[in-house]
Amino acid sequence: MKEASWTFNPYHQRIDEAMTEHAQPRGADTEWPAWEVFQQQRRGDAFEHVGAVHASDGDLALLMAKEQFARRGKMVQLWVVPSDAIVASPLADSDIYDQATDKSYREAFGYRLAQRKRALVREVEARQGKESAS
Repeated sequence: MKEASWTFNPYHQRIDEAMTEHAQPRGADTEWPAWEVFQQQRRGDAFEHVGAVHASDGDLALLMAKEQFARRGKMVQLWVVPSDAIVASPLADSDIYDQATDKSYREAFGYRLAQRKRALVREVEARQGKESAS
């Protein structure tokens, strides 16, 4: 016995109902949530973001991430995180990360800057000493 399939008949009595019912297509099975993928190349290294995959659950996301990102190079571990679980600060609020004071002396390049500043201060003090002596 052949299974009957539904076809759209434009002469159907409830055409408006059928049109509203099928106006928005149902989501396809491939519209799975996105998962962000992080990998660790050697034990003790920091995890770095390498991309994203779409999967229905975490196990499938891990499998897809392994197939997509672990084939190319050496690595020891993968993390997958649902994209909607990531909370980020708005770009408009980037000024909250500005430092209120100059603390460049805490950075490695800051020592050279501090040396230059001390040299400039010595020069200014030396000039002022010569001017006051004259």
